Amino acid sequence: MPYFRVTTFMGQANMGWSETWWIFKSTINQAIAALAPMLDFRNTILSAQHSIIATRVASKDRRRKAN
Repeated sequence: MPYFRVTTFMGQANMGWSETWWIFKSTINQAIAALAPMLDFRNTILSAQHSIIATRVASKDRRRKAN
């Protein structure tokens, strides 16, 4: 089973930050499905001035492809 790197980007006005988590799942679709409850929980502990603006899921074992 591969590890997937999940990077979440947070926004705060015109600044922000990112957090990276590792998920151990068989497929990228399983990793994305596991991400939903994590994002719901993370969103509940953010203040009203902060928001999750984007999330990226990448396989640790595969190189990125670009066209």
